[in-house]
Amino acid sequence: LNSCDLNIADGFGIKLVFWRYGRNLKCRLAGIDLMLEILKIASENNLSVFLAANSGGLSSCELTRDAIHAIYPSLEIDGRNIDINNREPITVNQELVFCNFGVPYQEKFINSIKNDRIRLAMGVGGSFDYLTGRLKRAPQFIRAVGFEWFWRLLLQPKRWKRIWNAVIVFPIKVIFNK
Repeated sequence: LNSCDLNIADGFGIKLVFWRYGRNLKCRLAGIDLMLEILKIASENNLSVFLAANSGGLSSCELTRDAIHAIYPSLEIDGRNIDINNREPITVNQELVFCNFGVPYQEKFINSIKNDRIRLAMGVGGSFDYLTGRLKRAPQFIRAVGFEWFWRLLLQPKRWKRIWNAVIVFPIKVIFNK
């Protein structure tokens, strides 16, 4: 994350950190929203896309490609389903890469495939699942008040440890950090 050219404020916890230090974060941008904007630009500019899908996830690269093609039919999309625990090196020749492995696997994967052809590589977490309809996104009012984490917990109780760390542990660390 520290070697990225750009990090986006996605979660509500980042907004809390800004408040803790007397500042206001003007905008949070969820990964799915940014991904859709980038796909729109890609379609308008004939940029090629590579989907790196977690083979153990809900949405395969084929399902995700089909969902994107329903929105942008002319977009050139390639991809692979990749086992995040047993990953052989791959070469990516597309200009845009979206990876849904989750933290920290997607960041490590993105770092391992860097080359001069790739213009943008982005870890998108659950965005593939939203696009394919495998997961329903929280209603707008729930997102606006910062409770999307609770929605995700209801839909995916197995994520409780990640949510615990984000909702309880992270804020405690922020509060007590000088």
